[in-house]
Amino acid sequence: IMLEALRRKYDGMPVAAKAALWFTVCNFFLAGLGFITGPLFTRLLPPEEYGILTLYVTYEQIILILATWEIQVGAYQRGLFKYEGKWPQYSQSTLLLVNLLTIGAFLLVLLFHRPVIAFTRMSPLTLALLFVYLLFQPAYSCWNTRRRTLYDYKAVVGITVLYSLLNIIIPLLAVLFIRGTAAVKFNATLATSIVILAFFYFSTMLRRDARPAWEEIRPQWRYMIAYEAPLVLHSLSYLVLGQADRVMIGKMVGDREAAFYGVAYTLASAVTILQTSLNQALTPWRFHKLKEENYGIIGSTTVLILLFIAGAILAVVLIAPELMKLLFTDDYYEAVLCIPPVTVSVFFMFLYSTFVSVESYYEKTKYIMYVSVFCGLVNILLNYLLIPVFGYIVCGYTTLASYILFAVLHYYFMRLVCRKAIPGVRIFPMATILAISAAAVVCSVLITLLYPYWIARYALVLVILGLGFIYRKRLRAVWETIKAAK
Repeated sequence: IMLEALRRKYDGMPVAAKAALWFTVCNFFLAGLGFITGPLFTRLLPPEEYGILTLYVTYEQIILILATWEIQVGAYQRGLFKYEGKWPQYSQSTLLLVNLLTIGAFLLVLLFHRPVIAFTRMSPLTLALLFVYLLFQPAYSCWNTRRRTLYDYKAVVGITVLYSLLNIIIPLLAVLFIRGTAAVKFNATLATSIVILAFFYFSTMLRRDARPAWEEIRPQWRYMIAYEAPLVLHSLSYLVLGQADRVMIGKMVGDREAAFYGVAYTLASAVTILQTSLNQALTPWRFHKLKEENYGIIGSTTVLILLFIAGAILAVVLIAPELMKLLFTDDYYEAVLCIPPVTVSVFFMFLYSTFVSVESYYEKTKYIMYVSVFCGLVNILLNYLLIPVFGYIVCGYTTLASYILFAVLHYYFMRLVCRKAIPGVRIFPMATILAISAAAVVCSVLITLLYPYWIARYALVLVILGLGFIYRKRLRAVWETIKAAK
């Protein structure tokens, strides 16, 4: 009877709510796979090689931003609302522009290949595979964005799970049967991705009925370049906040310590997956609500979701020592002190992204660039000054400080945008948001002091679960507000 009631309730959910639910389930499934395979690779690869692998991933993300401008993410998603009814032509136009940027970046790497290879420690084969991957990846990203905008969760979830499984299984086999090095694992991942992503690329580009005329391409390219150019620096600076720590640790301390810090980030990724899933579902929803001028529901939903994320963060911070012992070898345990600040940073990631949605909707991307560059520079400076004094553990706290600054500055610029675009409207209840933010930071710091006392920590876990049960109706309101999406 209970199952039948749940099925009826599920069948009655709007498609937007179902999409949010399945995107979250899918991302947590993928995070679970990561928690299983991450410890496997820490055992199959020496700590130094695992540290190099984390640096390879960071360099890949840097090159992706420079070689694609991430037009397939930012400008493309916003353009779907601007060019409704012309999505096939708009998709081909987007891929043509991104491919031109990628080819240009590849020619620059060829010209300066020696310093690039020396800095990244990537072989010519790895760099070649990386750029072939970058030619095809935007097509998959565009397809994913279109499906999410239409709330086509079945296709997205199915393809994402298959893609992720293959990207785990094949590199794992390569490390087991070829060689246990970072290069083998990374190259196998790239090769697997190329084979899969080629399907999305050619299925988009070979559609003759979707070929845009040059008269259509020019205004679309002008729009995409104007929209995304300021965001290139934003993306690089945002990457600095999330990834440059391990590059600086690798250069200033060692590859081994970079691996330790990378493991702490892996555990924090459980909450990152949660906020990413919610944000992926809510970004188009926010755009719809801004278009409808339904501002109040954006603020109330944000408060509820922030409470939910804060609870999840504190739960992860409370059990972090046991997670480290369960998933990784004793060599990595010292990085447990990085987990609280890195995990709490996820709270401010979601908060800042909420403000950025408003800036992006009104196409004021230059403010996003200003904040990102400033905060990225602050993060680098803090790391440079504090790593020699306190060691790599301090990077977790410099990351948290930078994300707090990120959220504060984005709120300021979002208010500037709102004063011009929607005078007199206050979308977010900031007094409530400030109280939740302060409580999340203070509680995470206090919990760190309880790490030697597991009984006290698990008593607090029970308290959090009890509060979740008591206020379950309010938590359910998060989904009820998403259900209102059209």
